[in-house]
Amino acid sequence: MTFRDWAGLPDDVFINIFIKAETIAVICSAQFVCRKWHEISKKLQIFQQVSIETMDLARGIPFSYKLVEIVKTVIDRSDGCLEQIYFEGHVNFIQEHLKLISERSPCLKRLSINSVKGEFETELIEACQKFPSLEELDLIDCFKFTDKGMQSIGQFTNLKYFTFGCLYLMERSQSNKLAYQIANNLHGLRKLEIFNNELDHDGLMAILDGCPDLQIIYLEDFKFLKFEDDLKARLALDKVKAKCFDFWKCQIVDIDPNADYVYPDFIDYDRHDWRFLNSV
Repeated sequence: MTFRDWAGLPDDVFINIFIKAETIAVICSAQFVCRKWHEISKKLQIFQQVSIETMDLARGIPFSYKLVEIVKTVIDRSDGCLEQIYFEGHVNFIQEHLKLISERSPCLKRLSINSVKGEFETELIEACQKFPSLEELDLIDCFKFTDKGMQSIGQFTNLKYFTFGCLYLMERSQSNKLAYQIANNLHGLRKLEIFNNELDHDGLMAILDGCPDLQIIYLEDFKFLKFEDDLKARLALDKVKAKCFDFWKCQIVDIDPNADYVYPDFIDYDRHDWRFLNSV
């Protein structure tokens, strides 16, 4: 019986495998399998698009590995070439992570923070001046913005895609406040996703006024928003595709039936292949 020598595979094959693996698994487990894997795990290509999910620690990865050390390893091995990073779960020391990334990752294009507990607006404000290439920002179930925080996000001059959502529904007054903050500061947006947000007609119209380059908007839960003729006409005039999902009624409102959008891709932020989805 013959056995295949997996260690003899080309480096680019191993690199592709490690890219598809979870970042924490590569750093805390895979790199210790053999000398070959350890060498491959140091390739910067593996750390250009990174996902840090605490659920991975619950899958058998020893908790002795501190997330701060893992993030430092990621930054070291990316060697200034980090383009996308995604944090999910109860990530401790998010403030330290943001500070470290902002100091050593000038090429960052996408920052996604999902279900991270703790305030980090100050660190995000400071980071805004150090990510000149950032195009996409996802802040999901994190914290409420102050006006200063949203103004700072507006300093991302290349920001084109913005996602914001809370675990629980925001008050109606707060929802429109967010809409006005977006309209006043994020003028270059092309795609906007908001969920668990109860903005109304005035809030959406303000976004359309303030974001003239907007092409696509996704909304979840819009019980105070009615797509009447004037709003439909405005969306058609601005050539904005709108897709909205009312969670409570299980109802989808599709202003543009040709919009490139599938509902599960909109709400499933726990998918593991988020790094490989094509941006609209």
